Amino acid sequence: MAETKTYNQQTAKFIAVVAQNLPGLSSDGMQHWIENPAGLKIVLSAVLCPAKKEKTFEKWKTIRLGTGHICKEELYSVLSGSGIKIEEWARKIIRSKSFKVTTREAEVDLVNVATFELGFKKHTSLAEIYRRAKDLGLELCPAEVGPQLTLQYEGQYEGEWIIIAMDPVLLPDGTLELFSVKKDNSKMMLCAHGGQPHRSWEPEQQWVFVKPRK
Repeated sequence: MAETKTYNQQTAKFIAVVAQNLPGLSSDGMQHWIENPAGLKIVLSAVLCPAKKEKTFEKWKTIRLGTGHICKEELYSVLSGSGIKIEEWARKIIRSKSFKVTTREAEVDLVNVATFELGFKKHTSLAEIYRRAKDLGLELCPAEVGPQLTLQYEGQYEGEWIIIAMDPVLLPDGTLELFSVKKDNSKMMLCAHGGQPHRSWEPEQQWVFVKPRK
């Protein structure tokens, strides 16, 4: 049974305009589409609702995970020994039960995007940012990307502050935290910031996501 549709005034006007601008069709041509409504729908969809060009993101950096340590305690020692300043909340993430590191070396490709590059022009919640990034083919980072990026990021410019797009780590006090990487006073820093799903972020905020390999 054919689907019954109801139309508002704007839709009715649109149908009338389409009808007025139909190309000249023979009787056989019209009958073909009358008998092939599914095909007509495909043709109209292609013309009136063209698929949006898929947004692509260039690889920013490739880093290695599972290097220089076999447990998170060793990773912490490597960070400290490299002269990196570990902010208190970042230290709590590393020491939490939720934070895991890989014991096998693996590479991940990263992209560095601002909130507005995901299509948001206003302050946007973390949940919406993650949802849009996933729709565009990006993935969340393993939490280990935070410390490893701090170790492997050469040439970070002064004042740059990048949030690691990752599953927030739940700390014993009930707070949710994300890693961030910053350079301040010529010193590399591993920091942390609130990872509540509703927290709002400005359009200029930089994020690091994983770009899956195909």
